Amino acid sequence: KIFLFPLLPAFQNKVRNDIKTLIKNQEGKTDIIDIGGRKSPYTIGLNALVTILDKHPENEVQKSLNLGIDENRKKEILLERSNVKEILDIDIASNNTFLKYKYDLALAIEVIEHVKDSEKMLENIYNTLKPGGILYITTPNGDYIKNEPPNYNPDHVKHYTRNELVVLLKKYFTSINVFYGIKMGKYWYYSLNGWSIRHPFKTIITIICSLINQLESKGMEIKPIKTAHLFAIVRRD
Repeated sequence: KIFLFPLLPAFQNKVRNDIKTLIKNQEGKTDIIDIGGRKSPYTIGLNALVTILDKHPENEVQKSLNLGIDENRKKEILLERSNVKEILDIDIASNNTFLKYKYDLALAIEVIEHVKDSEKMLENIYNTLKPGGILYITTPNGDYIKNEPPNYNPDHVKHYTRNELVVLLKKYFTSINVFYGIKMGKYWYYSLNGWSIRHPFKTIITIICSLINQLESKGMEIKPIKTAHLFAIVRRD
């Protein structure tokens, strides 16, 4: 699975590489908390001790979108992943005082748009990180993608613009870097198709589109138009 990352869609490839860069200069194993990470492949095989934090689905919409985690999925993850040390069934927007100052790196990949109390979420993440710890966030680019038809997601609370996300993060963090990424268009669209051995030609086309989208996504950090995501790398005092 690790060897397939260079062939995956540009977003997955970028997130994986960003995380590898963030932990590269850490001594020993990096303590990572992966928020909403029940399906996250980004830390597979990395020199890290990973805590996955997720919660049970709270309503029928979340169940229909296959959000959240259950006991069976917990067991599967622990069997599949040698660097996952524990899985916590916790809502990050609730109290997390017992997690204080434990982690070097927090990941919130496509999470904050689902959270009603984003300020409480960020406060809890801040308290979860060790001094000097880093938070890595991705979320839909609200400067370009509005949560309305045809792109409506009923479980998304808010799509943040870059300025909104900067203002929110400044309440808790320093050294804030928020930027755009992943060019939208036909190559991005077709790169999102799944792979299947039953359809080898379609799979090859998907991989080619992924590679092209990776190349055309370079240098998009300051471009709010036709970019799919916002990325944020911030540090606590």
